[in-house]
Amino acid sequence: MEYEILGTPLTEIEIGATGVRSIMQNVKTILSTWEGEVFLNRRFGINSDVIDAPMNIIIARMITDVTLKVESLEPRFKVTAVVPMPSDAGDGKLIPKVLGRIREGVLL
Repeated sequence: MEYEILGTPLTEIEIGATGVRSIMQNVKTILSTWEGEVFLNRRFGINSDVIDAPMNIIIARMITDVTLKVESLEPRFKVTAVVPMPSDAGDGKLIPKVLGRIREGVLL
């Protein structure tokens, strides 16, 4: 089964989430956090160095960084695609949409 997670901020956190809900919440947390925001884990989150770069560079780096970060920080999830989506606010921001699946052998 393929899952789709949009990199918009979390609106609520489910304390004690388990199984697929835990994995999806973790991926969404990674996508909505900038690198450097988490105390004692400054490498957690998505790199913000691409802000104001040319669009082709932003897209290429977003795809690479999101894939690497999600798969290293949430190893139970395999990214199959990252699609940069324009934000609904019309503010020129790109929001990553991540498609992926739970890795084989993961006990839920």
